[in-house]
Amino acid sequence: MGSDEMLNAAVEYVRSRVPDELSVAIILGSGLGDVARVMDGPVSFEYRSIPGFPSADAPGHAGTLLVGQIASVNAAIMSGRPHLYEGYDRAEVTFPVRLFRQLGTVKLIVTNAAGAVNRSFGAGDLMLITDHVDLTFTTSPRSVPSGTQFFRPGFRYDEDLLEIIRREAGELGVTDLKDGTYAALTGPSYETGAEVVMLERIGADAVGMSTAMEASEAFGLGMKVLGISCIANAREKTDRLTHDDVERTVEGVATTLRRLIVAVVSHFGDRKSAR
Repeated sequence: MGSDEMLNAAVEYVRSRVPDELSVAIILGSGLGDVARVMDGPVSFEYRSIPGFPSADAPGHAGTLLVGQIASVNAAIMSGRPHLYEGYDRAEVTFPVRLFRQLGTVKLIVTNAAGAVNRSFGAGDLMLITDHVDLTFTTSPRSVPSGTQFFRPGFRYDEDLLEIIRREAGELGVTDLKDGTYAALTGPSYETGAEVVMLERIGADAVGMSTAMEASEAFGLGMKVLGISCIANAREKTDRLTHDDVERTVEGVATTLRRLIVAVVSHFGDRKSAR
């Protein structure tokens, strides 16, 4: 079965159980599965049950797609994501984004656990992604319209969504949100000290193993993208970091992230039928 046929099969499978179009999709990073509690009346799909959908087998990634409502807005949540280091290519990692777009989604909220590069960031901080550096050096032909050679120009994380989350954070008393640039590497190993120095010199504030590919794919498909990094470790702690440390830290900020996501998604309600 070709890629287009696989995507069509995935759309038909999800719509057979949830026929309504979706407004927003959310991808949850390592240890952030508890954020999925924001959803009301979810219909659950195991990734392996959806045609063409890659599994997510890394620790802290449940591998479950939930479709339901958040603040009365039709939404999907990926509890966990696939990664390049699991043996997938870029087209496979970004398959869920194309599925969401076919299901009507016009906004993507992508989250991750990340290590601090910025010396002022500490474990447990939340960073709004204002830009990214994609160091995976991969391309996906599915992002490029037929007959063209280049991706859609001018990639950006959506300024309107950034303004909304900053305003809602203030209303909720979340006063210490950071802004920064996210660097995406292939993983699965954490960075050496020299690599962190390199990342600092090229302008990164945080580093991880995901997000940039999904965000770029979504933007290329005409979606608005909001990115949030949960800082799992201070810069000087990288050499002693374990995945258990990452999960413990991000689980500690899951409640705050959950509140922010509900507040942001609630803004989409008036426009969910006017896509």
